[in-house]
Amino acid sequence: MNKQIIWNPKILTTDKLIDVSTLRKTFIGDSIRRSIEADYYEWKLVNNYFLEGKMWAIYDKQKVIGMASFTPKKFKVCSEIIIASEIGDTFTDPNYQRQGIFSTLVNSVREDALKYSRVQLLYGTPNENSLPGYEKKLNFPQIPSAQVANYIFPITINKVVNARFGKKWEKNIINILLKFIYKVLLRPKKSSHDVSLSEVDDFPQDIYSLLRSNTDQYDIIMVRDYNYLKWRFISNPDKYSIWIVYKLEEIIGYIVTKTGKWKGLQVLYIADYLMKENNDVYFHDAILRLIEKSKNNGIDLLSCWAVKSDIYAKELRSCRFLKIKDIPIICYSNNFGKKIIKTNYKWHFTMADSDNI
Repeated sequence: MNKQIIWNPKILTTDKLIDVSTLRKTFIGDSIRRSIEADYYEWKLVNNYFLEGKMWAIYDKQKVIGMASFTPKKFKVCSEIIIASEIGDTFTDPNYQRQGIFSTLVNSVREDALKYSRVQLLYGTPNENSLPGYEKKLNFPQIPSAQVANYIFPITINKVVNARFGKKWEKNIINILLKFIYKVLLRPKKSSHDVSLSEVDDFPQDIYSLLRSNTDQYDIIMVRDYNYLKWRFISNPDKYSIWIVYKLEEIIGYIVTKTGKWKGLQVLYIADYLMKENNDVYFHDAILRLIEKSKNNGIDLLSCWAVKSDIYAKELRSCRFLKIKDIPIICYSNNFGKKIIKTNYKWHFTMADSDNI
């Protein structure tokens, strides 16, 4: 019988974040959306705009073999502002998997966040590999009301099909079908409004007051005040593009984008967005502007997360975005989490509400 190994996780100091960056680089794969350097983790955790986050790790001698973190964020749940936190960065060295490292780290992060950092809602967006462990072993069920999906718009259909499908006959058939579908059947509805995009270096200082009336329609939404937006997209070591949406000369919303790579394709990720109250329909026009700009800037594919029942998803579909996968949103089932799980809340959730971008 194999002896059960007892692992001793610990919280990393800033100078040790380079160690988890080294482990993370073994999982780059074919998708590059954001930095995995030590300065990224320092920005996200140590220099957090709200409360300091923590990175937990397990060492074997001098080598990090497992990592997990929590990142505090400010959420509005109904009329209450709460301390939420995202659990993420859960990676285990492939040579040490199935030895209890993942569970040990998640339990350490959970206890630290809930007990010592006063976190009320501990949530995450796990991939297909870690989701079963969260759900079956660690008491992190999916949140039924948080139905989020990834929508894409292919610009260079040939390249997208070649990246997605391996067999030559599949590529040829799907190429023909998609070109016909997009050029004949699924032409995006034309814009009929005086909507424009202006790229800026910073958000207007009063952006939160401009958009706050629209946040009130959601039961659960990240608090997108100026301090958060500046930290998330301007102080971030990665480069984001900030687009202010205008109707004539009036500010009616914003969109944040970031370029990345997926299987050799240039992808424009629509990281975050929010429109002014009663102006959500103009999101359609803003997305059409982004598509046109992308065609002139070597982008192969656009990708955007949206809550499936929300108007933003409806407008993405009207722009002929295709839903390619559901995004599971989980939370720890403490007393507060159980309420979130059981109640049919209205959510606003974007890619930037996770550490995926």
